[in-house]
Amino acid sequence: MCDLSNLSIDLQALKEGQTTLHFTLDNDYFKNASLHDVLGGTVHTEVIIDRHKRLFDLKLHAKGTLRIPCDICLEEMEHAVDYDDLFVIELGNGTPDGDTIVIDEQNPMLDFAALINDSLDLQLPIRHVHEEGQCNAEMIARLNAQNQSSTETIDPRWKDLEKLRNDI
Repeated sequence: MCDLSNLSIDLQALKEGQTTLHFTLDNDYFKNASLHDVLGGTVHTEVIIDRHKRLFDLKLHAKGTLRIPCDICLEEMEHAVDYDDLFVIELGNGTPDGDTIVIDEQNPMLDFAALINDSLDLQLPIRHVHEEGQCNAEMIARLNAQNQSSTETIDPRWKDLEKLRNDI
């Protein structure tokens, strides 16, 4: 089980140098996460934080499997993820500068959940589709039957329009 409270860290409490954290995101995490397409999964995440006074380089590595719905048959399918991401974080009171994330010095807590969720969201394909022949056969048969019946039933108004086109 993934304890969401472990996904936050007080940046001011970190010593200069590297700190490494490991998380395993499981079904409980994805049930509470804001990833609408993800039904579950297991993703092992490593976060390396390199502190340089008020600047932090955060390296995120995630590897695992997400369960997402197939856009065609609606059955669950697995999608492998294996990626690295880099974030630059600064303690301060100003506004973000480019790609730098600014965390308020008065509340120096960094919640990794938002960073992880955004990174995972970017790893999802635009179209979730099983490999050829892996979709639910019953659903594919129903979709084919529905497509067949919809092409057989032609709106009579189209016939009248076809007549007009032929007369021109």
